[in-house]
Amino acid sequence: MNLSQHPGNKKMTLNISKVVIRLLLKVILWKIKMKMEMQMKMKTILQPQVMMMMYQMKEKSFIFKMVQTNIKNLSKCLFVTIIKLNYLLLLVPCLWDIIHGTENLLFAMRIVQAGGS
Repeated sequence: MNLSQHPGNKKMTLNISKVVIRLLLKVILWKIKMKMEMQMKMKTILQPQVMMMMYQMKEKSFIFKMVQTNIKNLSKCLFVTIIKLNYLLLLVPCLWDIIHGTENLLFAMRIVQAGGS
């Protein structure tokens, strides 16, 4: 008869396997507990930093939106200014003609006053 076939050995291996399973479960539970404790420690340590990072992100987002709004407003102002400049540039030749027309009119009036052609 083999030792493995002996009824006492089967009981012994069953007891050993129960002990091993219990030990493995205890180790697994201990690891889970340690992991959770570590996460809690990290959470309490990192929470102020995370809050600060979130605040900074919100602040950066707000600043970005302000800059974006300012750029939009500047572009609108620039567009309006360009349109006004275009109108002014269109008026310049007219003003030039008016100035020269006035000079020509004054010159013609002098000739008429002098009584000549």
